[in-house]
Amino acid sequence: MQKIRLLLIEDSPSDAALILHKLDRGGLEIEIHRVESEIELQSCLQRDAWDFIIADYSLPGFNGLNALRIVKEKNLDIPFIFVSGSMGEDLAVEAIKAGAHDFLLKENLERLVPVMVRELREHKERVHRRHVEEALKASEEQLLQSQKMEAVGRLAGGIAHDFNNILLTIMGNTSLLRMKLGKENPIPTEINEIEKASTRATSLVNQLLTFTRKKSPNPKPIGLNELLSDMATMLR
Repeated sequence: MQKIRLLLIEDSPSDAALILHKLDRGGLEIEIHRVESEIELQSCLQRDAWDFIIADYSLPGFNGLNALRIVKEKNLDIPFIFVSGSMGEDLAVEAIKAGAHDFLLKENLERLVPVMVRELREHKERVHRRHVEEALKASEEQLLQSQKMEAVGRLAGGIAHDFNNILLTIMGNTSLLRMKLGKENPIPTEINEIEKASTRATSLVNQLLTFTRKKSPNPKPIGLNELLSDMATMLR
């Protein structure tokens, strides 16, 4: 097992030494940092990441339930247990309801190492399960987006075909107007603009059909100057 970064909320150096001794004897490699005030706790939680938290219940001007509340308010998923010499059954039940994972009495620390090993294992399983759920959710969202794009593609394809028929009518009637006017009459600018707009619309339809994979792409170079020049009249 890798080194465990333990945050110990304890105001008694002798009790802290006893806890560390029990953990060493249990074969756990511990990197421990002791705090005894809310300010120190807030600073440690903000500055560093911790694998485990052990808290005494009674501290001068501070208590373990407040410490637990601070950890929960920060949405930190860290195994948190109480090791206290003054914590009765009622307070222990209250602590468990508040989110503590276990509690032990200082005069009986034989369960300390097994409890830590168990909580670290369950925490690892929770993290793994959360990652799996997040990956599953991402896959579901990706599938939903794919289905939406497929539906948009079918809709776009249907619109493109209908729009093509309308464009054919417009372009056909424009050609008929040219024929009726004859070569001896000047062609009105409006007819030329209708033909240019229809050609651009046809290009857009082809792009839609390519997007829906109903038509093979046929890329070709275009002259931007010519394209912008053709649009100038319409823009004016």
